[in-house]
Amino acid sequence: MTHPTSDLHLFEACLKAFNDRKDAEVIQIAPPLTHSSDQKIREKSAEMLATSLFSLADYAQSSTIWLALAEQTQNADHWLSAVTSSTMARRYDEAQSAYEIGIKKFNERAEKLMQDGTPPMPGMNTAPLLMFYYAHALCDSGAPERALLLIDQFFQIFKSLVIPDTHYLLSGGMVPFSNFLGLVHKTIPLTPTQRDSATWHRLLSDLSLSLDSDGKTLLEMSLKDWGLERSNTER
Repeated sequence: MTHPTSDLHLFEACLKAFNDRKDAEVIQIAPPLTHSSDQKIREKSAEMLATSLFSLADYAQSSTIWLALAEQTQNADHWLSAVTSSTMARRYDEAQSAYEIGIKKFNERAEKLMQDGTPPMPGMNTAPLLMFYYAHALCDSGAPERALLLIDQFFQIFKSLVIPDTHYLLSGGMVPFSNFLGLVHKTIPLTPTQRDSATWHRLLSDLSLSLDSDGKTLLEMSLKDWGLERSNTER
């Protein structure tokens, strides 16, 4: 390991490059810092290196770093990044294993916040957000059929919530309803053999029964925009 005093100047340079979004520069500076004897420098440098590799579409190396970091820290946010990077690297078994651990870690975090009487902080990652990002990564990496199970879980969650108000959902760490509909819209044309438009319409129509008036309006507008009106799919 390198000495933290000698690392500080290099770390500051790496941090500046990262904040300036100079990913190639980060990749040059960060590697020795990931072996620093200073834990904070070591972990932050690994985060910056893995993030820059991901930004440059080097998903395989990014996922290797995120998985190692998550194993070391057992930090829920690190597991989330391990999931998305492994998925984009098409290491689906690794991604699924990381996802299962990540869900557990996020649920543990949520339980602690509940015990403390503290709501999720704005921008804080949660189990539903892990599900959401995982589903998007599955679609983007060429495995949209794997995202269907996650989407079906979201259907059940939204049915139980009733109120799709964005502020209400965000205050509970949930994905905004409009974002969920965007995920559905993204997945529909990618999974024509796994799920036809009539099935999608039925699922969304069933969901509509559990929504308030604003949610119903948003859903109806979305169905119309997507060409999934009842007249087109249910005759």
